[in-house]
Amino acid sequence: MADGYEILRELGRGGMGTVFLARRVGEGFEQQVALKVLRRGVDTDDVLRRFAIERRILASLHHPNIARLYDGGMTADGRPFLAMEYVEGEPLTAYCDARRLPIRRRLELLIAVADAVRSAHAALVVHRDLKPSNILVTADGHAKLLDFGIAKLLGPDDEAHHTRTGLHLLTPDHASPEQLRGEPVTTATDVYQLGVLLYRLLTGQPPFRAPTTTSGGTDAIAQFLDLPRPSTVVDAGPDAGPIAETRGTTPAQLRRLLTGDLDTIVGKALRHDPARRYASVEELAGDLRRYLDGRTISARPDTRGYRARLFLRRHPWVAPVAAAATLFVGVYIATLVLHARSLETQRNAAQLEAARAQEVQHFLTDLFASADPYAPADPDLGRRITVVEALDVGVRRLETSLTDRPAIRASILAAISKVYESLGMFDRALPIREEARDLQVALYGPASREARDNLRALASIHSELGHPALELYGTRLELALAADPMDPAEVADARMTRGRHLMSLNRPAEAEQEFRANVELAAGGGVPAVAIAETWRGLSDALRMLERYEESEQAGRRAIAMIDEAIGPDTATAGFARGTLAQTLGVLGRTGEAERFFKESLDRLEPALGRDHKYVRATLNNLAVLRTNTGNAAGAIPLLRQLIESGERLYGPDRPELSSHLQNLATALVNVGDLDEAREVFARVADLNRRWLDEADYQRGLPWLSLSGIALMQHRPAEAERHARAALETLRRALPEGHFITAVADCRVARALVLQDRRTAAAPFFARATPPLIETRSVPDYRRDCLTWAAEFHEGRGDAAEAARLRALVDDSGG
Repeated sequence: MADGYEILRELGRGGMGTVFLARRVGEGFEQQVALKVLRRGVDTDDVLRRFAIERRILASLHHPNIARLYDGGMTADGRPFLAMEYVEGEPLTAYCDARRLPIRRRLELLIAVADAVRSAHAALVVHRDLKPSNILVTADGHAKLLDFGIAKLLGPDDEAHHTRTGLHLLTPDHASPEQLRGEPVTTATDVYQLGVLLYRLLTGQPPFRAPTTTSGGTDAIAQFLDLPRPSTVVDAGPDAGPIAETRGTTPAQLRRLLTGDLDTIVGKALRHDPARRYASVEELAGDLRRYLDGRTISARPDTRGYRARLFLRRHPWVAPVAAAATLFVGVYIATLVLHARSLETQRNAAQLEAARAQEVQHFLTDLFASADPYAPADPDLGRRITVVEALDVGVRRLETSLTDRPAIRASILAAISKVYESLGMFDRALPIREEARDLQVALYGPASREARDNLRALASIHSELGHPALELYGTRLELALAADPMDPAEVADARMTRGRHLMSLNRPAEAEQEFRANVELAAGGGVPAVAIAETWRGLSDALRMLERYEESEQAGRRAIAMIDEAIGPDTATAGFARGTLAQTLGVLGRTGEAERFFKESLDRLEPALGRDHKYVRATLNNLAVLRTNTGNAAGAIPLLRQLIESGERLYGPDRPELSSHLQNLATALVNVGDLDEAREVFARVADLNRRWLDEADYQRGLPWLSLSGIALMQHRPAEAERHARAALETLRRALPEGHFITAVADCRVARALVLQDRRTAAAPFFARATPPLIETRSVPDYRRDCLTWAAEFHEGRGDAAEAARLRALVDDSGG
């Protein structure tokens, strides 16, 4: 039928063609594909034009959740065909129901589909036929968007820019009002159809019955004007029980789950007027992500009452099991009550302080008693509630209680926030901590110790969420320095936390100043030994980032010695210090020592924190990076795959916590020569960083830089230039002038231009890249490649002296 393809069986028939499962055979490879062939008898000029347009659309789309186009051509009897990625999976709704997926997992799948649609929109393509049969989910839970056969190109010069009246290429059950009216189709149509899919995933039924006409009359669109909310249709009728069971819940619980934010999101996506829907697919996906994260959605006003009600959602996927609740709660109650007493003593007489602390203790004890594994089950849930659900109950109680007793209310809010923070639920901790801070500022003043302590917690929460936090850290330090009397321990902690945050912003020189000021402060006394040791550990990190590796090693060893003496060599703190030294030893090329210290770090951190703790995961990640950087990428890949798999389980597949592990996996894959998978992984990192990192964060540019390197290795200079320029756009904005990472990007652009025979354009990029790379001791491989390329460039221009100078620098560095 088609040269190079062996037909295996028919997969299905559509309006224009037949789809076959075929095997592509060629020199040295075989591949199964979905072969779409235009049917005989329908090859009119209009249909042939649409078939050609579909091929152009598919060729322009590159996204992991969109089935790829491999090939196209003509059959032996003159009919056009497309060879596409064969996706073996089930339609979206059938997949979810067969596996009884809960609402959370269904939303995650829809978000993945929305990301694919967003990618199509970026390529000026509207799908126009988003329905379950066009979205297949593979056995491993990966959604794939298919069939752009009736898609519309948005380019002004495209043949499909205007929809031909009379064709009515649509699926009635999923058609938008404007499609039924025969009006121009825009991206708002795909927003609407995603809303229909969302409605079906939540409720098990469409939001309306298929219209009986597509004439554009009022009968065809009247149903759009009064759609029932999802929450109103799931707990009535004979199918209510089975529908809820396929979502792992009961009809009453499902109704409660859908009431509120999900009703609102669906309602906005399904607005009759396109102008009142979400402005883009990205906005719809953003609200779904915010819902899953427990944050306020954009479709609702962000009132205090609304934010508080968010905490009442049930999140068993992050809640500790009830059997562990009593011990956990007991420790926190004891700690937090003591903390409350300490704060109140500074402002009140002992008797008043004791009375208030007792009230705080009574509130917390009563609150967490319901999480006792021996307590009676909650009559509404049919089980004992978890610690997180107990916290949610506490937030609800505080909506109406203790409003006339702000000191006690503030202490309880701070206590609840601290537990949320300890569980890593920073989104939920933030509004509670903000209210506690506001109350304590009103009670005691903005410079009080109570307000300063809450400021520290707020800065930490914002930092964990990726929000700007440097000003908060700075304000807290200024207030601590101005306190009368000044507490050296508080100042040391304020400098330490600000220094750590500066390093997270890639500002190690400023961080070093904070750590060295702490060393001087400690000489005057009053700073705990552990804080001094942690200062030396922070200094070691900063010096390593500044490429002063011998000094970094000295500071790291000093930190280990002080921590071992102050609190013991087998503690988690001792584990942190060993991990810091291991990173420096790895950069110095002392691989054996570095690996030993990484393993010692894990031996201390994992028993204390648990295998899934972020610091344990970070240490495993660093060990994998060490192996990659020292020629053992094959030994790094299993560690990184393990981290990604557990990270997807802990956080979900599209969370920023996965970004660094994916970046490092892709780098390791490059080192073992698997460039194709590396490209896919780097593209996933770029998408995560775009969604989760601030535009001024230099890490947004790193995956594009890596993609440019792969494109150069695969001899695709135009693609390499495009990716390197994308990296430069972020790096120049985020990093200081002359930074070596930016220099690597400049060099990549220059090399790509040379390979495209655009040497004049390459000259300024080489001129900017060469000086920083000559000076740096970092990234030796990149340094060697860039200086070699620059030498070749100057040789080609006849500048033999400059070429010889650069080659000598490469030779001196061992290149």
